[in-house]
Amino acid sequence: MLQRLKQIASYLPVLGVILLSTALPFHYGGYQRFSLYFLAVTHVLDYLVNQRWKNWKWSNMHWVYICQIAFFLLIPIWQIGDDLHTPILQRTIENYLPFLIFGICGIMGITDKLRIEYVAIAMILTSVGIIIYVSVLSYLVGVGSFAAWVDWFNIHAHDHINSHMILNLYWNFSIIMGLYLVLRSRIGVVWKSVMGVAIIPIAIAVCVSDGRTGLLTFIGIIFVTMLYCMFTYRKWWVMGIILGFAVCAVAFLSQHERFIVARSETNSRVYIWNVATELIKEKPLFGHGVCSAREEFVERGLGDEAFYNHYAKSFVAYLQRTNQKVDLSMMHPHNAILETWMQFGIIGVVLLIGLIVLPLTMRLGKYQLYLSLCVFAFAMQSIFESLGGNLQPQYFCLMVLFWHYHYLNNGGKDISPTAHLVAP
Repeated sequence: MLQRLKQIASYLPVLGVILLSTALPFHYGGYQRFSLYFLAVTHVLDYLVNQRWKNWKWSNMHWVYICQIAFFLLIPIWQIGDDLHTPILQRTIENYLPFLIFGICGIMGITDKLRIEYVAIAMILTSVGIIIYVSVLSYLVGVGSFAAWVDWFNIHAHDHINSHMILNLYWNFSIIMGLYLVLRSRIGVVWKSVMGVAIIPIAIAVCVSDGRTGLLTFIGIIFVTMLYCMFTYRKWWVMGIILGFAVCAVAFLSQHERFIVARSETNSRVYIWNVATELIKEKPLFGHGVCSAREEFVERGLGDEAFYNHYAKSFVAYLQRTNQKVDLSMMHPHNAILETWMQFGIIGVVLLIGLIVLPLTMRLGKYQLYLSLCVFAFAMQSIFESLGGNLQPQYFCLMVLFWHYHYLNNGGKDISPTAHLVAP
């Protein structure tokens, strides 16, 4: 009976991980909160029931999780010296909470039942399900051309699922997971084929999305993966495919509507970053604190003509058009480093860069490529988005935890959790 209880306890965090990985592309709400807290509670239960502290030992990889915890703790520490206390504090705590939860999970250790294949299949199926659902909605409109279908696809994806920034990051993570299943996992040939086919519509969805960052990230993922395969397997003929892919990518980007517009218009983020930079110059070492930084940013921005015309005005119009409450405190610098610098000064920037860069040095053998690609995807988006909102920290924290403990649980080897699915 006790052994059965231990086994159940060891699988509950796996369920929490799967639930959270399928909740990520949707708007932050009850499903994500339940999944995150379920994972936190079941992790503690598993840790106690299976007495996992007995096999615990320090590893240099734990520095990644220490950076995550330290970064979260900046919020309450800096709030001590901040005279303002606004609702943005609660939102920031909730958005940054995964740094604390996954940081603790990473240091304590997570169940040995976790396999990346569980998460990969769940994310790919979720992505394909979203694409089918949005495609059906677009088809029901009765569009007459592919261009019109693409427009409706993006509209329905935004209205019914989430912003293109969230979806593109999730889809790129799903593609990375799919590449792992096809290239490195030991699941059966049938499952490899199914997952290989499944990532095709995901790649198409990224290519037709409104997001430029997501598309550039996707191209980077494919390019790096091909280079890796060429040097790892010494297949020098792949160089021809890489050159062909590069030419096609450049041709495609040159005809992409969003990139054509970018060449003729100044990105609104330039005006946003100018306001943020001026604010940083006043307190570069210690920052303004969470509440004061956002308050000052919004106030300075509204007083800046270029900021107001290119950002604030369209932001308010968007909230009114989507029947959302007009809350100007939701405006942010659209850059993770700039916002962190505004809030916590250079100390926060060092910790943020540390928690992003350290996973690149974890030396996970054959799994390191896929973790590095996930870090690359998150870092790309952090250039154009602030943490929280369209750049949820749990994306990054989950990927670090997944690949790290998949590596440890497999002892550096591929062990298939779907062995019963392998064709004889």
